[in-house]
Amino acid sequence: MAKEPLGRAAYNGLAVPVEGESETRQEDSSRTIRTLTHSSDNIGRFFTFRDFVPPIHSSRALADVAAIDADGGFLGLQGTSVKMELNSSGLYVDGGKQLFDNSGKKAQVALTAGTTAHTIVSSNAGKIHVISTQAATSVFIYLPSSGSVAVGEVYEFISNTTAASLLNFAILGTNTDGEIQCHLGSTNVVATTKAITHVSSGALWVKFLCLSTAGPTWAASNQLVPTFPPTVAQYLGFAEGTSA
Repeated sequence: MAKEPLGRAAYNGLAVPVEGESETRQEDSSRTIRTLTHSSDNIGRFFTFRDFVPPIHSSRALADVAAIDADGGFLGLQGTSVKMELNSSGLYVDGGKQLFDNSGKKAQVALTAGTTAHTIVSSNAGKIHVISTQAATSVFIYLPSSGSVAVGEVYEFISNTTAASLLNFAILGTNTDGEIQCHLGSTNVVATTKAITHVSSGALWVKFLCLSTAGPTWAASNQLVPTFPPTVAQYLGFAEGTSA
């Protein structure tokens, strides 16, 4: 039973308090303490957690800090912006960028075999792009543009088999100031280029990290290091590619 029965708290479980603090204690350990049931439309949130605002305020939603939505997903909010969401499909950040799926694996994107050009969208940041075995023709993979990418975002690509120099990771044509920085051969030298390709056939695993949104500027790293020390030509199996 609540301690304040006169309007500020529930009385004998007959009402939910609108002011003050209260506690509901379970009596039957095998039953749910509280159940919230949606209407047939099932579109509104179950809960919204809000920082203090005056009772009558035109911008109440700007104070929202968290919520449980209609599908049971937990939202981390900054006002009306969803900064983090954990739901039955996985974990999302920054308004929809999926980091993990509902099995706990890093989110994946399949790049269709035979397509000669793929433009990667910024919502794919943090995901693994799985490249299918391609036909023997040049394939261009364009990194996100400066207007949509953020510093520190990583885009990862893998393929279990591919022919040498088949794939070109490139700056999209409209990003005239964009560049990719990568070791291509000379010891202790970072090359700046508009595109890179791989000089070896077989498996591929490469990561691109956004260093600057001006351009943007990318750092490329091959995750399959062939030999050490890296003092020979075609460092890490990369070479300058073509962007179109």
